[in-house]
Amino acid sequence: MGQGVPMDQNAVIPWLSAGKPITAVGVAQLCHDQHLRFDDHIVRWIPDFAVHGKKPITLRHVLTHTGGFGSMFDLDGGAESYEHAVRQVCASRLKRGWIPGHRAAYQARSGWQVLGEVIRVISGLAPQDYVAEHVLKPAGMAQSWLWADAVTLTDAGKTLAPLFDTSRADPSTESVGATYCSPGAGACGTVDDLRRFYEMMLNGGRGPTGGSVLPVPMATALTERHRVGLMDESFRHVMDWGLGFILDSSHYGVETLPYGYGRYRSPRTFGHGGSQCCTGFADPEHGLAVALAVNGRPGEEAHNIRFRRALSALYEDLELIQPLN
Repeated sequence: MGQGVPMDQNAVIPWLSAGKPITAVGVAQLCHDQHLRFDDHIVRWIPDFAVHGKKPITLRHVLTHTGGFGSMFDLDGGAESYEHAVRQVCASRLKRGWIPGHRAAYQARSGWQVLGEVIRVISGLAPQDYVAEHVLKPAGMAQSWLWADAVTLTDAGKTLAPLFDTSRADPSTESVGATYCSPGAGACGTVDDLRRFYEMMLNGGRGPTGGSVLPVPMATALTERHRVGLMDESFRHVMDWGLGFILDSSHYGVETLPYGYGRYRSPRTFGHGGSQCCTGFADPEHGLAVALAVNGRPGEEAHNIRFRRALSALYEDLELIQPLN
């Protein structure tokens, strides 16, 4: 999609971190099938992860960003392959003085690389293949991918919307079109497909043709408050979290909250944003599934202001305004 060409609902855009809930649903499916539990230690499935104090970390800690490990991979996404990325994360250290589950710090990549590897170990499928077959397909998301590899980008052709000026380096986009799958930062798809994902979640885990992606109890479990009242040391704001989902946290300051859902969302709202580019969420009390995407990245503060205004205007236009709690 060239410069000056309007972006529409058929444009394929990088979702970046807005794809994290898709991987979380894949993990939840394996929990439902009793292959694993949310409180399983990562080392049960990835023994090499145990080094440098990380043995106590569980899937729940990763899904709520309370694990407290990290490496340069989170900052630059640099890896020669999927296997190399996993090795880098396994070699990372637990932060000094960190007790998993007691502090919070959002991870852009490392935690979800671990989740992808758990999916691969248990299912025998590469994470992008597992998600395509078991999450995206039954959810009716035919134009979405967990891994935007070179073939995908070529096939997207004229429908591909540039996320930023390609003449400028931007580490947060390196997972798009990379030579390896980044389950937490490499997803792409149409805005309609991102909306379909949240329609599936609103519909009790069922896709548009009635096929089950998740049973209702598991879909509900993902969007309950598993992390409450913790200061996120990456976002520098108190935020509540489900298992892979950002929950409504406007009660901690709607005008300062990063990646929120506007001024009029209901308290049960859940979703996830992508770095300065998109958001998807569901508001169960209003039966509302929303996806919003842009192809310009103006910086975190400006992005949060524009999306807060846009999402608030959406609720106003739909006459769904309600007082803040």
